[in-house]
Amino acid sequence: MVSSFSIKSNIFNIIILKFLMSIPVIAILGRPNVGKSTLFNRIAGSRFSIVSDIPGTTRDWISLNIESEDNKFILIDTGGIDENPQEELSNEVSEVTKQVLRESDGIILVVDSKEGLNVLDFYAAQLARTSNKPCVLAINKVDNPNRLLGISEFYQLGLKNVVTLSAYHGNGVSDVIDQISKQLPIFNEKTEKSDSINVAIVGKPNVGKSSLFNSIIGEDRSIVNPIAGTTRDSIDTEVIFKNKKINFIDTAGLRRRGSIEPGIEKYSVIRSVKAISRCDISLLVTDITEKISSQDSHIAGMIKDAGKGCIVIANKWDLNEKLSLIQGDVSNITMDKLKFLNGSPIIFTSNVTKIGINTIFDKILEVYEEYNRTIPDNKIWDNIIDTISKHPPPSKGRSKIIIKNAFQKSTKPPTFEIKFQNGKLLHFTYKRYLENGLRKKFGLNGVPIKLDIK
Repeated sequence: MVSSFSIKSNIFNIIILKFLMSIPVIAILGRPNVGKSTLFNRIAGSRFSIVSDIPGTTRDWISLNIESEDNKFILIDTGGIDENPQEELSNEVSEVTKQVLRESDGIILVVDSKEGLNVLDFYAAQLARTSNKPCVLAINKVDNPNRLLGISEFYQLGLKNVVTLSAYHGNGVSDVIDQISKQLPIFNEKTEKSDSINVAIVGKPNVGKSSLFNSIIGEDRSIVNPIAGTTRDSIDTEVIFKNKKINFIDTAGLRRRGSIEPGIEKYSVIRSVKAISRCDISLLVTDITEKISSQDSHIAGMIKDAGKGCIVIANKWDLNEKLSLIQGDVSNITMDKLKFLNGSPIIFTSNVTKIGINTIFDKILEVYEEYNRTIPDNKIWDNIIDTISKHPPPSKGRSKIIIKNAFQKSTKPPTFEIKFQNGKLLHFTYKRYLENGLRKKFGLNGVPIKLDIK
């Protein structure tokens, strides 16, 4: 069995590299000691492959990306229903668990056949029913045939899809996953509007994402129509600018001010993952009144590793009268903290004075052009040869590393295949050197460069 706590956070970006798509989120819900964590660990340790953990994991919730031949989803083990029944009766359920359910696409409600029904089971079932999400009632600890005789009482919870299992022994676990998977919505990133530039507005809470979105669509522009997003919690708005369709993916307005505890903000990462997966370009919104935080860096890393274009928005510039900041200094400090966004433009904006709002549209078109840019093979070859001649790769004993070919294999983002003799011996720092050479020559500002070294 694989402990969910053993998945280290230094695998953070693997979720983006392999699973940053619009994939469903399944939450495991239930009162304490019914076997939620055992079921979670059994799923993770059986026929499924643990890919990575979700950034922001705490003792309140554990989440993993799960993959099998038939299923791909994010699994969340919630811990939000309080063990104190009286406290739970007064609060019904913690905001943490409620937020997880809002972000989820399906629910597995776990109950204990050994102990029977509990008042908290009814509260959990009510949450599941009122969420209007697909739900499977997993009656756990059915370790012998005699336990089957008493499961009829659980039908009082009013849930139709019922599966019996023993998470400890592994019996019935596959049935639970199969049952919930059949009910999940179909997610397909290919359903995005191919004739539009898809732009996601992302960033940590309280940096002004929602106000920025309103400023963007509130200008005198041709708003085509609101579109129900591919993901459950986003609203898309298509804007025409210079005869180009720009589809803004807004998740910023989902947070209800005052209703969410500070600790709950870790769940905004799920929205960010979904939004980034759908976009061509991300607007990473930061607050000039605050230092660049680890959360800013995490989101920036998600954007880069997802292979998306990025424009950094230094927001709340209207507050600079009190701060007396210099734009050049802010730009240098920001990019020093977000080094992996090499070449990304920075726009200073204010949702109050509307400064910089128009600039965003022009910059989106510029970055998208780079994102979709094709460079002639002969120019790529010349650049790689020139870069290597200035600093040849070190040999490994008798094994010399010799360039054989170089060309661009795809766009969105620009991806280059470079073939070497003994290319596997190249150190990652030399790959970065080659990338910097391409960027210095061709610009490609605001977009990641991907190298496929053969």
